[in-house]
Formats: sequence, C-alpha cells, structure tokens
Amino acid sequence: MLDNFEFASILQEIEDTLELLEAESHISDQLKKALHTRLEHRAAFLRTVEVADSRSATNIKDMWACLLDISAEVKVTACLGKAVPDCFSVKIQRKLASTVPPRPVIEVSQDAAFNHLEQICRDATVAVDVLKYHDSQSLLVSNAPQHQVRVLTSS
Repeated sequence: MLDNFEFASILQEIEDTLELLEAESHISDQLKKALHTRLEHRAAFLRTVEVADSRSATNIKDMWACLLDISAEVKVTACLGKAVPDCFSVKIQRKLASTVPPRPVIEVSQDAAFNHLEQICRDATVAVDVLKYHDSQSLLVSNAPQHQVRVLTSS
C-alpha cells in the first residue's frame, strides 16, 4: 500500500509542512523548534534509507551520523510531549494483523526507544565501512580507526 507513494512526494509533504509550521504564530518557539526537528528527522531518515542500498553513494556514512545528531536533538525536546497510551489499541492491532493472531502490545519506554534509534544509526555507520568490501584484504585493513588488525607471520 505504501508502495503507491513516490519518495519525492513524501519529502515534498514534509517540506510543505515545515513551511506551514514556520508561518504558524500560535505555537510557542520551543514547541515549533521541537516539531521542526522531528520533521527534519523524518526527512533525513527517508533520504538516508533511500540511498542506503546504493553502492555509488559516497556520503552515506555522513548521512547516518547526521541522523544520529538530529536524533539527539529530538531526544532533548521529548519532554514537551505527553504520553497517549490509548492511541494504539488491541482493536486496531487486530485490524492490522491480517494473517497472524495479534500479539500483546509491547510498551517500550521512551529512553529505550531513543537508545534503539541511536544504536541503529551507530550500527549503520559501521556497516557502511563493511560494505566497502573489494576483496579479502579490504576486510583485514579496517576503515574504522578504532580497529587494528595485526597479521602474524611465522619466521
């Protein structure tokens, strides 16, 4: 169903929403900044995922790092929101589950959700280095500065 939406049209909707948000005068600056950051995060995430499987993308590691930075900004403003536990119910879950019986709704704490998102971004930056695989030697010579490989030879 979501395949019917063009990537560019989704990004355009986010950009249009950012413009509407900037023009809004009835929202406090603090809340406006928080909403702007979340929309910016969604756009950055979509752009990053869109090019993630491309072998020709040269800045994908920077894109994941930028996404991690924006995630930190979202986390700082999380206190401005309020929990809405009734927004997702077992009834809705049953409608979404088409072939399997619904599982219990798992509640994830906000801290755990942010930690998971940050871990995804960190893991993706490491995965980018692994994808720079040309031959077995390129795996031995790590692109990550914190890893060093010593090759022992018998004399």
